[in-house]
Amino acid sequence: MARLDNFLISHLMLNWFPKLVQRGLFGSLSNHIVIMIGEPKQDWGPYPFRFYNDWLEDNEAMKEASKWWKECKATRSRSFIISAKLKASKKSIKNWLSMKKSKDPSLDHFEMQLADIEKRASIVRWTDGLRNERLNIISNYWKEL
Repeated sequence: MARLDNFLISHLMLNWFPKLVQRGLFGSLSNHIVIMIGEPKQDWGPYPFRFYNDWLEDNEAMKEASKWWKECKATRSRSFIISAKLKASKKSIKNWLSMKKSKDPSLDHFEMQLADIEKRASIVRWTDGLRNERLNIISNYWKEL
């Protein structure tokens, strides 16, 4: 396996961005590993909540959402009630997603195995055995789908 892990950068770019770093991102179930260049990670606070439309097609999610909405009891103005219900629903959706993910750990299992192989390969270099092991894991993943 060949690795391309270098960038061509001008001095002008380094003057504009003096803290650039290069990172190899985890390859996952693909044969490709993304090499990324950027500034070091900054903590901008919590991630904004995102709602995905495909959740609306999940019958279980819709049943749960209506239950969460009814369970939240709030008083005061209408805008406060809606805000409180949305906040409570956000927490419930996050919990539901983590429970749903824990019920189907197959993808995580394969990714953990691949991460382990990548880690070993970075220490002892790629061998035919590691390559074959990686291919077997990917093959088993696609068979399980």
